[in-house]
Amino acid sequence: MWDRALTCDRPFLFEAVTDPDVPPMPPHITLEQARNFASSVLKGDAESLGFLKQTLKAAADSVLPHRK
Repeated sequence: MWDRALTCDRPFLFEAVTDPDVPPMPPHITLEQARNFASSVLKGDAESLGFLKQTLKAAADSVLPHRK
């Protein structure tokens, strides 16, 4: 779909279904960047609890050893 959309000769609409609790940030960020990100989310989003829980889970998964 992306190839078709990007090679067309007119504007296009790309519709995607996303999970609102998945954080839109790169996987490798500094602690200061994560702190600033959380602060900005808490100030601007009333539904931020699920979002922050998913963010913390992703951060923990990247640091903690995985179980089999």
